[in-house]
Amino acid sequence: MSAEAIGEAITKLAHCYGSVNFEMVEMDRKMNIVAMTNEQKTDDNTGKQISSTKASVFTEASQETYEYKKVRAKLQNIETYINALKSLQKGILNEYSNSTY
Repeated sequence: MSAEAIGEAITKLAHCYGSVNFEMVEMDRKMNIVAMTNEQKTDDNTGKQISSTKASVFTEASQETYEYKKVRAKLQNIETYINALKSLQKGILNEYSNSTY
């Protein structure tokens, strides 16, 4: 694989990174709405507003939080792939420059 081909792969992954980053922003918004809704709930036993700890547990257990964490993991994976390709590209370029002299 050439350094140019790796550069093209990096460019494609960078485009994916931007799309997934936008998806993460959308999921963050949904998760925040769930958190706000949970904070406003009342405890069925006491009739009082639930504690922030209990609201946090409900938010963490929500489907929206699960989806947010999946998107965050996808974003981190893309970032890892990009960094690995950059390292590979740098190694190939170094090998090429050392072999021409």
